[in-house]
Amino acid sequence: MKEPMPILVLEDDLNMLETLCGVLHYHEYDPRAADNPETAIQMVKIIPFKLVLSDIRMAGPTDGLGAIRAIKRFRPQVKVVMITGYADDKACREAIELMVDDYVHKPIKLPVLIEVVQRVLQPPKRQFSPLTGLRSLLAVPMQFMSQAKAQKVQRMLALLEQEKQKVLLAFFVALRAKGLSKSASLELWDHLEKLEGNWLQLPETPTEEALQALGVDYRKVFERLAYFEKTGNVASSPERSSRAVKRSGFAAMVEQAQAGRVGRDELLLLLEARLRPDMASALSPELLQLLQQMAP
Repeated sequence: MKEPMPILVLEDDLNMLETLCGVLHYHEYDPRAADNPETAIQMVKIIPFKLVLSDIRMAGPTDGLGAIRAIKRFRPQVKVVMITGYADDKACREAIELMVDDYVHKPIKLPVLIEVVQRVLQPPKRQFSPLTGLRSLLAVPMQFMSQAKAQKVQRMLALLEQEKQKVLLAFFVALRAKGLSKSASLELWDHLEKLEGNWLQLPETPTEEALQALGVDYRKVFERLAYFEKTGNVASSPERSSRAVKRSGFAAMVEQAQAGRVGRDELLLLLEARLRPDMASALSPELLQLLQQMAP
C-alpha cells in the first residue's frame, strides 16, 4: 500500500489547524501540524515534505511568509499554498517573490482547498508547450551546429523555460491574491499571448540574439506586473489586436481562477490552446468552455 504523502500545515489558530489537518487526513494525506514558524522550520529539516500549507498572518516576529522563506532554503523545490484572511498587497508581492504555488482566501471552502492541494501536487498533463516543444524541433537542426553553440542554445532554452514559468506563476498568484485590476491582468495576458506567438514563429535554428530578446521580453512582463501592484494596477489601455481575447471571456476565466477552479497549469493550457487551436480537443469540457468564451 502506498504511504500517504506528508504535508506540513502551519497555522497558529489551533481550531483552524485541527480542521485543516482533519480534512487532509480524510483525503488520505499525512498532515503534520505546526502552530508556529520555528517548529515548522525545524520539521522541514527532518521530513522531506512535498507541500507546505501555511497561513500568512502569525503572532510573533516571524509570519508565514518568513517561515516559507526559511523553509525554501532547505527545500527549494517544495510546493507552497498560502492562506490569508486579509487583502494585503505587500503579502501578495512577497508571495510572488517567493514563488509560492497557490494562494487561498479565508473563509476557506474545504472542498476547494482539497482541489487546490491535489492540483498543486499533481498538475494536469500539458499537451503542448512552445518552449519544450521547441527543444524537440531543434534536435535535428542543432546536429549541424558546433557542439559549443548547440550547448549554449540548449542552456538558453532552459533559462527561458524558467523565465516563462516564473512569469506565469507570478501572474497566477497575483490573480489568486486579487492583486491585479481587470485592466492590468488583461494587458498582461495580451503580452503573454504575444510571447507564445513569438515562440511559434522562431526559425528552425534561432539566433542567440532572438532567444536573448525573448528572455528580455519575459522579464519586462514580470517587471510590468510588479509595476501594476505598486502603482494601483492602472493599465495604460493600449490598442488591442482584433485577435485578442474577448474581455468578457477573460473576466470569466479570472473569476474561475480566483474561485480556485483554474490552476496555474490549467491557465497555461488555455494560453497554449489560444495559440494552437488544434489542441483544444485535449482540454477538459470546463476549460474548453472557457476557451470558447475567450475567443474574439
